[in-house]
Amino acid sequence: MGYAFYEIGGMKRGYGVRCKCHQRHCPKRIDRGLAYLCYRCTWYFCGEHLTSAEEKQECFAGESAQVCTDCSDEVDAELMDRSA
Repeated sequence: MGYAFYEIGGMKRGYGVRCKCHQRHCPKRIDRGLAYLCYRCTWYFCGEHLTSAEEKQECFAGESAQVCTDCSDEVDAELMDRSA
C-alpha cells in the first residue's frame, strides 16, 4: 500500500492528487505529495515557493524544516522575538 491517495481532515492528499501551487497567482501544476508540503501551514507549493526554515516544524506528516516562503518569514520573526 502506498501514499498515492489518502484523506486527512476532509482534504485529499498524496502524490496521486493533482493540484496547483497554493501561492497566489502561481500557475504551476504539482501534486499533494510530501515533496510539495509546507510543514507549517500544511498547504502545497511548487519548488520555487518552498524553502527551509532554521527550525523544524511539526504537522500531520511528521517533522521537517520544509516550509513555504510566507511561513519561513514567520518562523524567522518568531526566532528573532525569542532571541531578543
